[in-house]
Amino acid sequence: MKSTLGSPYVFADLDGCLIFSKDGSYQPHVLATNSSGVALSFADDKQIDFLNSLIKMGELVPTTARSSRSYHQVELGHTGWAIVSHGAIILQPDGQPETRWLERTAALVEAERNNFECILANLKRNSALLAIEAGPRIVQDYDLPIFIKASVDKYSGISLTSLLNALKEQLGEHLAGWRFADYDYYIEMVPPYSRKEFAVQWFLDNIADQNRSFTIGMGDMLTDLGFATICDYFISPTQSQIVKSLN
Repeated sequence: MKSTLGSPYVFADLDGCLIFSKDGSYQPHVLATNSSGVALSFADDKQIDFLNSLIKMGELVPTTARSSRSYHQVELGHTGWAIVSHGAIILQPDGQPETRWLERTAALVEAERNNFECILANLKRNSALLAIEAGPRIVQDYDLPIFIKASVDKYSGISLTSLLNALKEQLGEHLAGWRFADYDYYIEMVPPYSRKEFAVQWFLDNIADQNRSFTIGMGDMLTDLGFATICDYFISPTQSQIVKSLN
């Protein structure tokens, strides 16, 4: 039987799904480097085959927390649309931002500028009090604040949970709509306008072929469920946070 529908769309998170950070094991394919060209993220043959299968399946739309600059350092062998910066930016196939979505994000920034400043000041103050050098900073993309991050070396044995707990205790009631993520050695504070699910829904409504076939969402973190459940089907690696939470 032959369908009359157009191509499917695959919205796939990158880190922890299609590419993985170096962990000491041998990974033959380098898929991402830093600005100095140092290899940071890898994939094995099985992961490369899976990536190629997604590309052959339909329209692959990488959907990542990476900034546009960090995304452009990833070599997927694919040129097309991409959702980056936690959904705050949508990139066209030419690598430039989709102007309507960029204007949307820019219009929402002003309401959160004070919160960005308060969060950053709080993290710096409590980092000093707790004697933790976490280097809190605002991550920007196209001169827009996207989220705040703080981190220490993954293998340092230092946890930033206390830093995040102090922030939520002191400022939490003033940060309606902000999302906090705690990965122990790495914490994120994400404003309400930076959401993958908002960008995926807008993409489906305004960019995607309206005669499209099925849609697939792929993610590894619980926060990815927001965009993945917009889609018809969902894929998650067996070692993901999502699968571990189910078990």
